[in-house]
Amino acid sequence: MTDESPARTVEEVLRREGPIKVLTRRVTEDHERHGQSIRAGERVLLILHPANHDPSMFPALDVLDVAWPDQPAHVGFGHGAHFCIGAQLARSQARVALPRVLSTSSPICDWPAQ
Repeated sequence: MTDESPARTVEEVLRREGPIKVLTRRVTEDHERHGQSIRAGERVLLILHPANHDPSMFPALDVLDVAWPDQPAHVGFGHGAHFCIGAQLARSQARVALPRVLSTSSPICDWPAQ
């Protein structure tokens, strides 16, 4: 296993099954989106799963691919001003825990060959 393998695996799992599924926001100004009027004060649901499965960004949607040369950015922890404050801690813990868990169980996958 390379030092990079757990980090890539964590990012790919976050893309596919991130901890944040839906965000709720209150609209601050009237506007229209894709032919739908949204008024100030209304609530909207932002569903992150489809964003992390956009075929223009992630061409092999059904493949758990930890060997991508350049993994595209995902929104598994949100984005911008509402980005999860604990994201780096969660990533660090997962990168440490993943190799330890896998070393104590039977193989479930092969790490990418380098």
